[in-house]
Amino acid sequence: MPETSRDGSSSSSNLWWKGECEHEVLTVKPGVGSMYQDVALWHKSSETLLICDALFATTDDPPAALVDLPEYRQALLFHARDSPTDLPEDTVENRRKGWRRIVLLFNFFFPTYSAKVDLGLKPLIALDTSFPRGWAG
Repeated sequence: MPETSRDGSSSSSNLWWKGECEHEVLTVKPGVGSMYQDVALWHKSSETLLICDALFATTDDPPAALVDLPEYRQALLFHARDSPTDLPEDTVENRRKGWRRIVLLFNFFFPTYSAKVDLGLKPLIALDTSFPRGWAG
């Protein structure tokens, strides 16, 4: 993960739910005075996944329009950087990395714009919601 983000502790032994849930915390600090934090919980006995704040599905690969035009490929690579001085190679994996980050930026930091987009049910239908082994699976 980039140094501007970190995973929180997933130990619940000292929390009020005493091991009943597994959880993961993600903290992102994109700049001075700015922070975003989210948590996801897995309730073991009911096999329920609880995502706080947001759930958003998208494709693994960026749309063809973003790959076909050089200026959009550059935008994908810009967002694939892990530090301001990085110059990522133009690879499929770096394009995907940039795409994932653009989607996160759009959804979490500009949510009013994502609310205006009608994605239909396709992204939700594409989700694999079977997690038989909790976070591991």
